[in-house]
Amino acid sequence: MTDTTSPITLSHTAAATPIAPGRTPWKREAIGFVLGFALLALLPLIFGDTYARHILIMAFIYAIVASNWDLSLGYGGVFNFGHLALFGIGVYAYSLLTKLAEFDPWIALFASGVIATLAAILVTIPILRLKGIYIILVTFGFAQLVMQVIISQSAITGGTQGLVRIPGLYVFDRNMVRDGKSAYFYIALALLVASALFLRV
Repeated sequence: MTDTTSPITLSHTAAATPIAPGRTPWKREAIGFVLGFALLALLPLIFGDTYARHILIMAFIYAIVASNWDLSLGYGGVFNFGHLALFGIGVYAYSLLTKLAEFDPWIALFASGVIATLAAILVTIPILRLKGIYIILVTFGFAQLVMQVIISQSAITGGTQGLVRIPGLYVFDRNMVRDGKSAYFYIALALLVASALFLRV
């Protein structure tokens, strides 16, 4: 019997990229990604008051934190309780550097990232040989330690009340808070986009 199957059909079949079960095709995913973030970019036109934008900025920030925790648990399989503690270290580092040490806000921003990274390295080194519940216990203990330091050193950290009147970022002597937090909104959105792309690539 003669095989009448077209070689073109075979080549296309062989070249087709298999899609994992439950995974959305990348083109459809990319379209949804672009449309979703485009709609988010238009939100300042709908919510004109500063408080509403502040809520959206906080939502973006916590979405970034959550997506990065997914990197630890979802991709690395490591149940890490110290994630928020590292986030807090970065936030307090920026606040103290600008408020007490009077660093330039942009310098303090990058320095706080370095400080949080160093803290992450110091925590990671002891748990490299640990697995399972022991990683959970160590990272949970680290998170509790950071919280207790913040509360006990209230004269510096503000304790449970937090810190207020923290110097904000500026561009050409223009404070970003005074523009209705529009600049902060788009910075937070851009970081969320970068975080989402990092997880999908």
